Amino acid sequence: MQNYRLINLFLFLLLQNIVFGQTSDSLKKLLKTNIHDSVKCEVYMQLIEEEENLEVWSKYNDELLKISNANLPKYKKGSIAHNTF
Repeated sequence: MQNYRLINLFLFLLLQNIVFGQTSDSLKKLLKTNIHDSVKCEVYMQLIEEEENLEVWSKYNDELLKISNANLPKYKKGSIAHNTF
């Protein structure tokens, strides 16, 4: 019974790492496509949530800040679009 639990735990952790890798890769590919800036912001936020490396997610934060600063002046304060950025 103890071995069964250890095997299940190992498989769970292994699958979790595989899924994270695929999600992260898919999000990075999505950033290379021509998508709206609001979608890019969502992708960067998801990547930041999933990333453990401080240097990497700091770069994502910088990109997110650039996009937000470029788009905030375009929209009226309090609008849905303004709140997105």
